[in-house]
Amino acid sequence: MFHLFRYRIPSKYTKEFQDTYGFINVRQVTILATVVLCIALGVRLTSIFYRNELATMPNLGHYNLLNWIQLCGSGIFILTGSYALKSARWKTRGRNLLVLLFCLFVLTTSFTVSYLFSLFNPKNTLTIFLTGVVAVSVFFTLEFKRIIIISIYIILLFIAAMVIPDISNQQKLLNVIMSGVLSFFMFACSRYSYYFKAEQFVKVKQLEEKNAEVLLLNHQKSEILGFVAHDLRNPLNNIEALTRIVLEDNPDFGSTEMQLILSSTRQAKNIIDDLLEIAQHNKAPFQLQTTNSNR
Repeated sequence: MFHLFRYRIPSKYTKEFQDTYGFINVRQVTILATVVLCIALGVRLTSIFYRNELATMPNLGHYNLLNWIQLCGSGIFILTGSYALKSARWKTRGRNLLVLLFCLFVLTTSFTVSYLFSLFNPKNTLTIFLTGVVAVSVFFTLEFKRIIIISIYIILLFIAAMVIPDISNQQKLLNVIMSGVLSFFMFACSRYSYYFKAEQFVKVKQLEEKNAEVLLLNHQKSEILGFVAHDLRNPLNNIEALTRIVLEDNPDFGSTEMQLILSSTRQAKNIIDDLLEIAQHNKAPFQLQTTNSNR
């Protein structure tokens, strides 16, 4: 178990893995931001059609402000993520920063919703916040440092949330314990997700390397087979030609032996022709199909 927490992808594949999953993470940002936008729009429409019923709802002003933050924030992340996917100017570091900011945005908004539902005691209602924690840990492939940053951020959210309400020291202690549990939960889930995705990536790359080696060896085998066949064919042609000359000039001179030599020579040439045909056939490339296993 602790091996998973300390796991590091082999340095040979680190950069390619970061580039690949940096792109995938940004694509996940656009998808999840779209989901958040749709949910926020649904809440906004509900508040319009059921304005009278919601008028007496506690903390309605806070919900209204949070809803606008979700609408604007998700829209910004959708536009920025779409641009980052299409633009060649965005490097891996910029994509990673965008993903980190979106993770913090999701955790902050989901925590705030839970915070308002619990009437300013985050320990009481954590369902929505757990949804944000699971989304961050499962949908994104985050490096060790970024996971640590997010885990610390969760604890800081709980600590900051205890400033507003007037709660006892015992409640504050329970909130701190809960924040630690949630931080460890997200850290563990994220490391498991990172480990399995990294292992899959490494295995795919190793398989690609083995396939390249097989193709190279197959090509070398065909070349060697062709060289050997050509080198054997030339002396056999000479033997066949000399045998025919001897039979034409001296029909009675060892005709049986000469016919046997001629027949054996032709048989050997047929075998060499078969070898050449096989060599030519093997020069054709394998029929390969490109598959993106990271999807």
